[in-house]
Amino acid sequence: MFALLIAMIVASIPTDTSGTAILERVAAQYAAVQDYVVTLNITTNIERMSVPPMNATMYFKKPDKVHFDAKGFAILPREGLTLNPALLAERFLVDVVMSDTLAGKRVLKLTMHPRSDQARTRRVILFVDPDRWTPEKFTTAGIDGRTMSASFTHTRVDQFWLPSNLFVEFSAAADTTAVPQWEQSVPGSSGRNAFRGGTIEVKYSDYRVNTDLDDTMFEQSPGEEK
Repeated sequence: MFALLIAMIVASIPTDTSGTAILERVAAQYAAVQDYVVTLNITTNIERMSVPPMNATMYFKKPDKVHFDAKGFAILPREGLTLNPALLAERFLVDVVMSDTLAGKRVLKLTMHPRSDQARTRRVILFVDPDRWTPEKFTTAGIDGRTMSASFTHTRVDQFWLPSNLFVEFSAAADTTAVPQWEQSVPGSSGRNAFRGGTIEVKYSDYRVNTDLDDTMFEQSPGEEK
């Protein structure tokens, strides 16, 4: 009986070549989501910075258009907020797929490397729920020693599983002066004063999905920070 159980577990572990198929299944989960509007409540705890809790409205449109509506809104891990599995597959190659557990739940662990030699990210690890094909967590390691992990909790919105909570942790090599790849415009900061690490928690609410957002909403206004 024990041997049969082990055989069943081993049989459930995909081969390395199934990585592309897994990413395709995850992308298919969001294929019908063309755009959405969502309210964000953000709490930050960042080294050497004092940032009050923030509220914002985020507008997203495929493939990667993002607009934030909030006065003084500056810091967010944009890649985590709008994780697009289709773009992930375009930019990274899967090296290894393993069966793993995350918070007591069975997941698939994909270890990936960038397709481009010029990429600032050295490695990405993605954890996928194999039942509903949602990204549960991903971690990145940069060529400069910086790391980031983003963990998701999902909620059902119509027929879609969309994030309800995001918890991000990031850190940096002690002697680096480069601005982190996930850092957006931070008032009063520069490369020499870039924060070393911290956490960001984002709570999502009031989703409006597939409202046919106009492209002009994502056009950058004169003088607006990228």
